Amino acid sequence: MMKKVIVLSFFLAVTSLSISAQQLKSTGIIVGAGGGHITSDLPSSLNGLTVDKSNSYLNRKAVLELGYRFRFEPRKTNFFYDIDLLGGYS
Repeated sequence: MMKKVIVLSFFLAVTSLSISAQQLKSTGIIVGAGGGHITSDLPSSLNGLTVDKSNSYLNRKAVLELGYRFRFEPRKTNFFYDIDLLGGYS
């Protein structure tokens, strides 16, 4: 039990130090919508079983996505990190 507390404390300390070295530059809402057709390239047989290629696809009538994005930029670099919280329905 004590080992778990020490590991968790170390993880939280390292995480808080790395986040404090970055600046939150922008945030925003993410909205997405669409539709589509998903297929996969399957072989004729898989593990000795015949694969029905005519049913190896997924038709999606509608896709809706909603989320929020946080963009962090470390100091003195041109790179950035995005953290997205995204939920969707298809």
